[in-house]
Amino acid sequence: MLFRLHFKDRESQKKALENLETSQKIYHDVMKFSQNKDKIYSEVLEKLSAHLFTNLSGSIRIDKIEYSDSIVKYLFVLLEKPQIAIDDFVAINKPDLVNFLKEEHRITTLFNDKMPFLYVYRDPEDKIFAEILITPEDYK
Repeated sequence: MLFRLHFKDRESQKKALENLETSQKIYHDVMKFSQNKDKIYSEVLEKLSAHLFTNLSGSIRIDKIEYSDSIVKYLFVLLEKPQIAIDDFVAINKPDLVNFLKEEHRITTLFNDKMPFLYVYRDPEDKIFAEILITPEDYK
């Protein structure tokens, strides 16, 4: 009864009810996402990983993108034995990775969640050669 007093006609009342229902659905979806964010990120990145263009260059291949421990992880394989020191490799590649992330507009949700990104490079013998961590401070 109180609801009807605020509206002079049925059309306004109907529109207000639809808006209320829509708002409740959006709120429910946002809450559901917030509560299941880790699972959703993991599933989406797993699907993305299944459709990767794997050969990035003649000497590097991306094997997988995954989400675990609240970090987006890119897993690469260096197809040739690196002829560079790890520190130099990191110093050369980190700025390019930060720029790539800043230009990648499809991952704004990850940025908004202040997600760290870890790039893991394995050598041809499957040993970790280098890891580059990109934090929210790096890409802000």
